[in-house]
Amino acid sequence: MRVYLLIVFLVSSFLCGQAQSPADGRVEAHSYVNTYLHFTYTWPSILQPQDPALLHVGPHSNPNENLLFAARQGSEPYGVVVLSEKLNAPWHDFAGFKDGPDFLRRIPVGQAPEDRFKVLASKHATTPDGLSVDELDYAVAGEFASGITVRIGDYIVVFKCNAASLEDLERMNKSILAIRRS
Repeated sequence: MRVYLLIVFLVSSFLCGQAQSPADGRVEAHSYVNTYLHFTYTWPSILQPQDPALLHVGPHSNPNENLLFAARQGSEPYGVVVLSEKLNAPWHDFAGFKDGPDFLRRIPVGQAPEDRFKVLASKHATTPDGLSVDELDYAVAGEFASGITVRIGDYIVVFKCNAASLEDLERMNKSILAIRRS
């Protein structure tokens, strides 16, 4: 009996002791499912999932940011990258993001003047599941792009999209607005 209890204790300790992180997600059928943040994102048919490690973003020492998912439009350099940011989490001398609009306000600041940054639209919405969504659509250097944030608990999930056409960007944006809790 003692051996049985010891085995049960060890197995339960192992299962309970595994730390979860916002990066705990997987591709399932035609969706990305994040088990830590409890959301499901179904990408549009114009995109195919890509291993985020292939993006070569290099080592990033910000413990409050996690690269979650990426999808690409064929062999074109267009698609969506998804990451999470812990809110109000300072990093070095950076104060951290207060919310989605705070994150989006910082996008134009990082653009070079010669890139001809132009805001196309700025929107706020709530999904049918009650998630708060903020969107910034813009054109920069001849390409269409958007930054979309979804508030989930103490995190924002950030979707960065870029496309050759407004129609493709709109498809990507609509798929993000269909995000659901899981």
